[in-house]
Amino acid sequence: MKLTTGLLFFLLVLGFFSCKNEDKQSLTDPAVDQNYNIEINIAGLGNSIAYLTYYAGSPIQLVMVDSVKGQVQTNDSSNSFYSAFNFNADSSLKRGLYKFSVPSHNLFMDLIINNDQNFSLKSDTLELINNMEVTGSEENSFFYKNLKEVQKIIPRIVDVQQAFIKAQGNDEEIARLNDELTEISEELQARQGELMSENEELFAVKLMKAGQAPRVPEDLKEQAKKSGDQLLEWNYMRNKYWEQVDFADARLIRTNFMEKKLDTYLDQLTPQKSDSLIQEIDKLVLESKKNQEVFRFVLEHIFNKYTQRRNFGFEQVYVHILDKYYVSGEAFWAQQPDA
Repeated sequence: MKLTTGLLFFLLVLGFFSCKNEDKQSLTDPAVDQNYNIEINIAGLGNSIAYLTYYAGSPIQLVMVDSVKGQVQTNDSSNSFYSAFNFNADSSLKRGLYKFSVPSHNLFMDLIINNDQNFSLKSDTLELINNMEVTGSEENSFFYKNLKEVQKIIPRIVDVQQAFIKAQGNDEEIARLNDELTEISEELQARQGELMSENEELFAVKLMKAGQAPRVPEDLKEQAKKSGDQLLEWNYMRNKYWEQVDFADARLIRTNFMEKKLDTYLDQLTPQKSDSLIQEIDKLVLESKKNQEVFRFVLEHIFNKYTQRRNFGFEQVYVHILDKYYVSGEAFWAQQPDA
């Protein structure tokens, strides 16, 4: 069975793999005055090769920053064996969401890199999440505490999914199961809300809030149901969608959800007319200019998106982006050197 925290993180925030080398410190990401030293001890992996990567670019990819061979160690207290993977260098890492991968054992797990870049994680391949121990990192302690909360509900979700299969054709049972899924989701969100309110200063909290879709208030849902005006919910989502996203924070573009968040807004929460799309694109690009890295990420993603769609009714949008940002020179990274 694939061992991964990716699905858990997707549930956590209600959220094409290729690797390349890249400089370790961003010019616009505030420097962290320390070397990084990250020790990950996992029982059951032998002398496998492990990789440390971070999410970046558009389309999203995993950029490799380090790789090490596991060193088999003995746990003196239990006389058992574990693999020690020590990532370190005389520089700091860009801050954001990272992935630790051991492809030979199909093991993948997310971790947060912020100001605390000297820490350790310890677990095993049998219960990767539930047995995770974090030392020296408040960010990852909180992150894995939340993942454990998600882990608790997975058996209940699986049970409901299996019940859905058996309930095909039974509208009353399907309605009951939908209510049960809603109840499970609300329980998780309430628990996560409690934990986040206790740790507002952490980047992990900021990341979770940015990744979540706005929750439509129950009274507004009821009002929309009674009036038959579904635009009430749509407009609420649209107006609140970017409320928790800080476009000045480059850490958020080194995550696995910002690309999808942009696509959802433009595809589902914006009228698919050229004038409306152009207006919203310009607003997004203006917000992104609070940070050069974010500006480049947002504009490149949107430009690539409508470059691919220019022959499918979006040529006006494509030409607008090309002229306003690229031909004008605002997309500074796309400038050609003088002859």
